[in-house]
Amino acid sequence: MISFKKGDNKQLSKNFNSKEFECSCSRCVDQFIDQKLIDKLQQVRDFYGKGIIVNSGYRCPEHNAAVGGKVGSAHMSGLAADIAPSLMNLDELDDLYEICYNLFDNIGDGRNKKFVHVDVREPKKTGKRLWVY
Repeated sequence: MISFKKGDNKQLSKNFNSKEFECSCSRCVDQFIDQKLIDKLQQVRDFYGKGIIVNSGYRCPEHNAAVGGKVGSAHMSGLAADIAPSLMNLDELDDLYEICYNLFDNIGDGRNKKFVHVDVREPKKTGKRLWVY
């Protein structure tokens, strides 16, 4: 687990910085994100070859509740991110989803809301965990 404070400018990988994963509430200070998530997102970025925006990374419990996140959301454990292509169009979003589908065991299809959810929780014994927003 990578720990950091809100406002830190910590480089987490070649293309990702701690600011991108900060909780967007105005109250919490301590932040964290799982190294495995960062590593997999860097693989996505390398394969995709274009910019990726992190819409939501770590969420404190209060912020998670405020945005309607699920109780026990992987975001609160630093295990999840909602991402989108920097150049937003349907083809780019579809390309990003396909790459994520191939690299992650847990994926939420939010393409109708212009994002893809990925997380590094343990996969189900029966295979991938997939859902649609």
